[in-house]
Amino acid sequence: MGWTASMGWTARNFRSELISEGSSTVVRVAGEVDINTASSLLAALELASAEGTRVVADMRQVTSIDAAGVNALLVGSSVVRANRSELVVRNLSATACQMFDVLSLHGHLPTEAEIYLQPFDRAGRRIPDDHENPQGDEPGAAGVGCGQIKKLPARFL
Repeated sequence: MGWTASMGWTARNFRSELISEGSSTVVRVAGEVDINTASSLLAALELASAEGTRVVADMRQVTSIDAAGVNALLVGSSVVRANRSELVVRNLSATACQMFDVLSLHGHLPTEAEIYLQPFDRAGRRIPDDHENPQGDEPGAAGVGCGQIKKLPARFL
């Protein structure tokens, strides 16, 4: 049986919810993710990773995100990995998608749609694209942009 926990820690324009979804914990983020609310996002990601499940940051209702918000996602990704899990971003809002494109975050913070777009060889290894190191030890600078993600069939989004 699933569960939901709502948290509205600090700002009037920010809300996060933790939702159990199968083998994942979804952190549904809404509102402004900025210097005033980034710590709340990071706390939600840390709490979600404590369950030991895959963490999904659902960004559909994010109205704005700045560098502090992006930093919270990057630090949160490290925390989640330290807890032997993974952080995946879902449903980037137009604002968040633009920030991901400008900062070339695709590939550094994987989105569910990017996972569907990545080519794999028969052994299950990811095949690097033109922007990546062929040895595969560094993520590519370009990755998959939001324009490519929007072209996916609806069943992938």
